Amino acid sequence: MKYLLLLISFNCFAQQEFNLSYLRVNQNLEFKEPIRFKMDAIQLGYTYWTDYNLGLKLTVARSTETPNSVILYKKYTNKINALWQAHIAYKYDFDKLSVFASTGITEYHTTWWVDGVEPAWSKGTDSHKPSYCFGAQYKIETNFKLESSYCHMYDKDKKGYGIETTDGFNIGITYIY
Repeated sequence: MKYLLLLISFNCFAQQEFNLSYLRVNQNLEFKEPIRFKMDAIQLGYTYWTDYNLGLKLTVARSTETPNSVILYKKYTNKINALWQAHIAYKYDFDKLSVFASTGITEYHTTWWVDGVEPAWSKGTDSHKPSYCFGAQYKIETNFKLESSYCHMYDKDKKGYGIETTDGFNIGITYIY
């Protein structure tokens, strides 16, 4: 850890990036009756890169209220009130193209509704779950890049119910500071 801090201290503000993206969050609950949500979200991101292509990526997002995409006898809807990620990243630069991979933690807070009513168990937090991402950036101007990435955010075996998974795809524009 002290060597990582030493490397970062010699490269103070090597490169900073600010990102605005459209994020499609896919939440799948493989229960007796499968529940699937495809939520549209806006994501804001900040990345600090050192000269050694190591970085710290921080993102926040919020989704719209989204109905279940599978027909059930009850109408389920879900909304991500807040989603944040903190990741350590590594990138590899080609000419105008960069590819990156990152790992870290994800937390998101949701609200559920069943038949238009918020049940007592509605508000949930899936906290500090290990997650990983990979993606690419393409430089379109001196200070701007197009970015697209995939993030696997969450896996959980809900005892007695089934498996819940959450992942997301994003596309956006990045400003290099």
